[in-house]
Amino acid sequence: MGDRQDGFTLIEAMVALAILAFGLLAVAAMQLNAIRGSAFAEGLSEATAESQQVVETLFGTPYASMAGGNDTVTGPRGTVFARTWAVANPTPNYATVSVTTTYVDETGKARSVSLNTVRTKD
Repeated sequence: MGDRQDGFTLIEAMVALAILAFGLLAVAAMQLNAIRGSAFAEGLSEATAESQQVVETLFGTPYASMAGGNDTVTGPRGTVFARTWAVANPTPNYATVSVTTTYVDETGKARSVSLNTVRTKD
């Protein structure tokens, strides 16, 4: 019959390995983006919780004693959060509360979260 040989040629094996390597690199890049996204979301969540803590503290303060201010706190992961809040009384019956929390994320970029709410007079 002839010289029939079964199996892959060296070129076919090299092409298959190149395709596999490309696929693995794509998966690695996707994993890296997922880790970055998770870290970003965690920082944003912590900053939101720190802002919410200020809002809850102000809502527990007597209405006439609410005032603006600022402070710095360290989160559970060691991130430093700078919080600033302002209280405005456009009418005697309610006050607007604005809280901004800023921090520097793992990439060195400054990020901030702002919460705005209204508190009625007790």
